[in-house]
Amino acid sequence: MQQPDTSGLQVWFPAINEWIPVPVKEDSFVVNIGDLLQMWTGGYFKSALHRVVNFGEKHRMSAPFFYNGNIDCKVRALDGSGFETTVEEHIKRRLKESKVAHCLDN
Repeated sequence: MQQPDTSGLQVWFPAINEWIPVPVKEDSFVVNIGDLLQMWTGGYFKSALHRVVNFGEKHRMSAPFFYNGNIDCKVRALDGSGFETTVEEHIKRRLKESKVAHCLDN
């Protein structure tokens, strides 16, 4: 839920290789779809690469909530495409990718 008169949440738009600001709409929530939901829907819903940049002089707070589900749950696209994985395997793979990416940045 974004506060009125604030900005800074952006999503990456690959088609034009730019960060696009997310408009602030009073009394609404912004929900970022995660990688598992993208996989589950066969790419119908996209997992958005996003960031927050504080352009103002006031402090800005974010309160992310992550829900990964049952670690033993098997996940495969509902249309049968792609590969099957478990929530646990997915989390471990993403953590490993993040660690490698972080090491490459430093």
